[in-house]
Amino acid sequence: KEGYLGYLDLPDLQSIADLVAIDRLGFGASNPEPETSIRRQAQALLPYLSNEKANILVGHSLGGPIALQLALIAPEKVHGMVLVAPAFDPELEHPKWYNYIADTVLAKWLLPDEWNQSNIEMMSLSDELKKLASQNWKPLTMPIHIVHGEEDDIADPGNSSFAINKLPKHSVKLIQPSDEGHFVLWQNVPLI
Repeated sequence: KEGYLGYLDLPDLQSIADLVAIDRLGFGASNPEPETSIRRQAQALLPYLSNEKANILVGHSLGGPIALQLALIAPEKVHGMVLVAPAFDPELEHPKWYNYIADTVLAKWLLPDEWNQSNIEMMSLSDELKKLASQNWKPLTMPIHIVHGEEDDIADPGNSSFAINKLPKHSVKLIQPSDEGHFVLWQNVPLI
């Protein structure tokens, strides 16, 4: 949630919305055990959705598929989404060579806990994305903005093209800044 402080402190946003940032399972102040299931991570967020106000979800990187899964579980409670540098395409999100190195006993001992937790998620991400991709995304008719920098070398911009092809054309807008990478969320707050 600390990654969203630049947004939580914006008076313009505070004046029009109740802003909530939640640590993903396995990170920050949440339970320290990593959770690799996108569905279970989304289900853990259900209690935070308001029944009285519009819920607009913002998800960065793996937070994108988690937000989309939450919208698939409770579409009547989600009124919009902003997905930033998301990972959606199972074929683009196989573990990389460095994930296999980080998955060794020695590397796990040397790496910080958050890196180890992230790597555990990466090792099963492609399989989790296959489960997400197998669902019908067409009922997601709320406004969806996808922001994906063309210079992203962590989550290939092809991930957003994959999502565009699965979502209803009338509800999705793709923004692809040519000079932004994976961390556009923090490096270009006004764009988001």
